[in-house]
Amino acid sequence: MPESEGPRGLAYTTPLDLLPPSAVETIHRQTLEVLERVGARIAAPAVFGALEDAGAEVDRALQRVRFPADMVEGALGAAPASFTLAARRPGFDLDLDGRHGYLSVDG
Repeated sequence: MPESEGPRGLAYTTPLDLLPPSAVETIHRQTLEVLERVGARIAAPAVFGALEDAGAEVDRALQRVRFPADMVEGALGAAPASFTLAARRPGFDLDLDGRHGYLSVDG
């Protein structure tokens, strides 16, 4: 069987806006609240110091990390608009740029 040439992105021809902007904003605000009040369990003690240095509240005994809203907003603002999801073989890298979609049966 011939080797695949690699994945191809399916270009979006129309914007896919499933939710109105007000709903997206509500979800964002409520997510910030959950991250700040409840946090997340992170079972990687090696990162606790770095998270604390960045402004997170770390409970080492419970492995619970709470993220202040301004920390999350800062991280979102610093994130690139697009990036490459690297594969083991460079021909299979995926450009995640918001303009293309990919379907896969394996991650």
